[in-house]
Amino acid sequence: RGFRGGGEPQKAGFTAVKRASTFAENKKLWGPKGQKLMESQAWPTHAFWENLILGQGMDTDSAITVLPYIVQATQEGLVIAYPSVASSASQSMNAFDLDAEGIRFEALTKTYRSIVGYSELGVDIAWSFNDGHPDNSEQEIVSSTSLVQGDPYVTMNIGAQAGFRLSSEQTMILVSRGDNKKGTEPQACDPNAKKRISTVTGSVFDVYLSQSDHTYRLYTFPGTTITCPYPKDVNHTKTTLTANGFEGTVRLALHNNCTTGLGKHCFLPSGLPSPMPTSPEFQNYLDAQSHVQLKGGHVSWAASSSSPSMEVSLQYEYTQIQPSKTTSPPPMILLLPHQVSAGALDHGERIPGSHRSMIGPQIPIVGSEIRMTLPMPDNIWGDQRPLKDIKVVQEGLDHDKDYDLMYQWKKGVGDPYNAGKLNARIGRLALIANQLNETEVTESFLDKLEEYQGLWLSGKSPNPLVYDEDMGGVVSCGCNFDSCEGKCTPHCANGGKDQTKNCPTLGPGAFSAGFDFGNGYYNDHHFHYGYHLYATAVLARFRPKFIEKYKQAISLLVRDVANPNAGDKHFPMFRHMDFYIGHSWAGGVYRSFANGRNQESTSEAVNCWYAIALLGDATGDKALYEVGMTLLAMEVHGAQTYWQNINGTSHYDPVFADNGVTGILWSNLAQFQTWFGLFTWAVNGIQMLPFTPISEYLIQPAWVKQQIKGFTKACSESAPCKSDGWSPLVCMALAMIDQDQALKCTRALPKSSFSDQTAEGNGNSLTNTLHFIMSRP
Repeated sequence: RGFRGGGEPQKAGFTAVKRASTFAENKKLWGPKGQKLMESQAWPTHAFWENLILGQGMDTDSAITVLPYIVQATQEGLVIAYPSVASSASQSMNAFDLDAEGIRFEALTKTYRSIVGYSELGVDIAWSFNDGHPDNSEQEIVSSTSLVQGDPYVTMNIGAQAGFRLSSEQTMILVSRGDNKKGTEPQACDPNAKKRISTVTGSVFDVYLSQSDHTYRLYTFPGTTITCPYPKDVNHTKTTLTANGFEGTVRLALHNNCTTGLGKHCFLPSGLPSPMPTSPEFQNYLDAQSHVQLKGGHVSWAASSSSPSMEVSLQYEYTQIQPSKTTSPPPMILLLPHQVSAGALDHGERIPGSHRSMIGPQIPIVGSEIRMTLPMPDNIWGDQRPLKDIKVVQEGLDHDKDYDLMYQWKKGVGDPYNAGKLNARIGRLALIANQLNETEVTESFLDKLEEYQGLWLSGKSPNPLVYDEDMGGVVSCGCNFDSCEGKCTPHCANGGKDQTKNCPTLGPGAFSAGFDFGNGYYNDHHFHYGYHLYATAVLARFRPKFIEKYKQAISLLVRDVANPNAGDKHFPMFRHMDFYIGHSWAGGVYRSFANGRNQESTSEAVNCWYAIALLGDATGDKALYEVGMTLLAMEVHGAQTYWQNINGTSHYDPVFADNGVTGILWSNLAQFQTWFGLFTWAVNGIQMLPFTPISEYLIQPAWVKQQIKGFTKACSESAPCKSDGWSPLVCMALAMIDQDQALKCTRALPKSSFSDQTAEGNGNSLTNTLHFIMSRP
């Protein structure tokens, strides 16, 4: 199985460690049945539903985005809201207020919540009887749900005749559609009606929320009677609808978000789609497919046999709530913009109408899978294409041929992110020297790379990589760096001889959560380890004995970020990639955020998947190559759809899309900023670095043409952009559209732009910059 699965982490020489006591509090959020589930599995750290097991786990900050809804899972049940889109020049967001606008959807008994299962596309939650013993995993399940990405319904399965209730701070008007057959007389439970009725009966109901102007369709299997008491205080709007003794399946689906034309969803910014959905066709399909329930799903991939592309399929698992004698029809699912542009509409029946979100419309289809065709790059190593002027690149190599790391980086005294960038820089120099037939220089770089990369892979770095037994992952232990102001040898001051007994990355609180850029809390692992894997792939091409020596450790890094094996108990599957959303998430497990998951640098995510593909290619591991290519193709397509906002093609509200680029994308928020500032040069540059041969596959010339003027101007006016090594990115981006001007740009840069003591220049070199420019097609 090569680098992709199996093997105990300790066999690689990585020390096994335990997390701080705060981990026990997080573990409780799985609930009694969930804790039993996790005894034999690694902890998923970047799932779309991660908020359920972070922070408080059940408050409004712990809500999750299951488009088209925002869902909070409390100890009693679900709270559901349908967001509106609110935008400005600095951000666009899914705006919601669960307290004021949400519908509470819960059983009529006191319960404990447990996470009882999950798949690549969904999470399963159960509520069991609260018997006063929260650790009892044998409690009887009262209700359950499967929250599945792309599902237009929210479903609760009610057992033990527990009944259910819907409640809201808004006034709710309930209308029974009977059994939804023509000729059935509607029954209305309306507090404003002259003649009030207190119960309505049926199996299909409309639930109108008067303040938000939303109408939901409610389906019950079997039919039931719902009690709708009226508040004694006419000024009090809160409504509770109750079905006592019910046992079966209950489903909610948004039917219309602009029922009367007076709600905030009815007043749209220019360019956004019309309110969802007023078309009778959509509403008819909601009824027709209401008995087909999504349960989860999995992902498959394969290289196309007819074109240089990857075929990626999201295959949904579903069941009929009321089985019929005929073949089970496929479910209704919702497509996002990147799925539509990748050909997913060709594999399902298109339904009129759409849902809204900040990233664009969600298009409904009837079908059991979302199938996408994503192009694959060629020339992945970057040395198959002739250089326009070899002498120009040779000029850079003459400058860099003796390059070496500073003492502390040679010895592994530093964080894994910057260490990876520096090692990848040497790997890139080795590849370019090899292309120029500079054998002696190539071998010199490879010798250095073996030593420096081997230190990290051996687990013997002063800041060692260790295996987190509690959550299942490779993390850095951390280094309290002490330079002694030049009076002693730079070293890590924590822990004495055994650093792993005092890992600053694994302690409680914000200090540890930010240490090594949050590596110990699973922030940005694909960024950090992507650079290490790139350096390792270079060694795999030229020094196979090195790969054989460190095969177990390399396997751990690959499995940490891109484990494709559901049976691997040591690591979660595909830690970072959200296959439905179409890109990775970078933010880790320190706390929950109301805006959900987040990612900043798509280009560094691309770099990781690129490195895995290179590693597979260099070692002849076809399956590993295809894993890398699948993730690479997915990330590039997602980046080009949601971060590179080309005029006229972006799905964001135009007032935000006019920036041309997204800096940080959250589940519910797109921002024009970075984690380190609001600078235009930073927001553009962070979506480009590092420049490697794969950059031409990621960075669209049309996007560069649109952004380059503002990028250039912002950098020229900023001292940090020039002093921290960001200015070469401007020149390399320019090379995508004007090779000659890019060369002039580079020649005007001071050599300090490539200093390994700068924030960005440390991962780049003059040689790499000139090679990228001279290798443009």
